[in-house]
Parts: sequence; structure tokens; C-alpha cells
Amino acid sequence: MRVVGITGKVCAGKGALKQFLKEYNGYTDYSISDMLRGELRKREKELTRDNLIALGNQLREEGGAGILVDMLAKTLSFPAIVESIRNPGEVLAFRELFGKDFVLITVVADPHVRFSRMHARGRENDPQTWEEFCELEHIEHGKDQGTHGQLLDACEALADITIENNGSFDELKARAKALFDSLHQ
Repeated sequence: MRVVGITGKVCAGKGALKQFLKEYNGYTDYSISDMLRGELRKREKELTRDNLIALGNQLREEGGAGILVDMLAKTLSFPAIVESIRNPGEVLAFRELFGKDFVLITVVADPHVRFSRMHARGRENDPQTWEEFCELEHIEHGKDQGTHGQLLDACEALADITIENNGSFDELKARAKALFDSLHQ
């Protein structure tokens, strides 16, 4: 595989999986969210989740659903792992560019587990209450956003592989190691 994509809901463990694969298999790591953060800095905008979502949606609306992949693809070194795929147009763009050399993994975890992880990481812009968390979930699942928004449920449906991550980092690493060992046989 030349490119492994990772999708999943907030605090499901996408970053942890990416970090493990980078260390275990030597993948070069990329993040669509980090690319958007760089774009926000260029535009001298505050780095907030709302601004990241708005910019991603704006770019997709102006340049098509695969625009973020087109922007990122110019910088990839292989093998690559790309985190934060949030729109099915991005999945389709990766598949068009890399064919069978692209695999999409979704990391899933119970919402209560993810909410706990969110509190533990303590980012200043993260939701602080269960109600705020549920509102973020609503946004990221693609409700009321049209085809250019964050459509995580649709991305999960397109995944080639699903990894459950309701446990510890060591359990996630064990699942990921077994998966990648089987894929590389």
C-alpha cells in the first residue's frame, strides 16, 4: 500500500493509530486537519474547530469534494498515512489517484469513551459538556451540511477496514499490528 487513509469521529483514536503506524511501518504521516491549520495561519484566522470545519467546507464547495486531497497529494512521500479524511469525496479522490494502493481505515469507539478521552486531552476548544459534544457529533456526522461538509458516517461506510478502539492504546496497537502484519504477508 502506498497510502493508508484514516477516518473516524473525534477522539476515536485516529491520531494514536497514525502515530503507531508511523513508528511501526515507517509511514510518512500527514493530516488534512493540519493542512487546514496551515491554511488558517496563512489567512491569519484563529485556530478553532469551527474555523477548521468552515474552511474545509468552503474549500470543498469552491473546488470540489476532492480539493483537499488534490492539495495534499502534491506533498506526499510514500508510503504515506493520511489522517482526518472527513468527506466521501476525499475517499473517492484518493481511490482515483492511487487505486488499489489506497486503503481506508475507520477507527470507531463508543461516544462515551470518546467524550472521556476528549476531557483527558484537555484542548481549549473542545466541548466541555455532553450536550456540546453531541452538538459537535451532529455537525461532524454531516447533518445539515450538504455534500461539501464533514460527512463522517458516509466515510465510515466507505472504509475498507474497521478498527474498534474502546480500550487502551496498547490494545489499539495490538489490533493495528495484527492487521498490518496480515496485510503485508
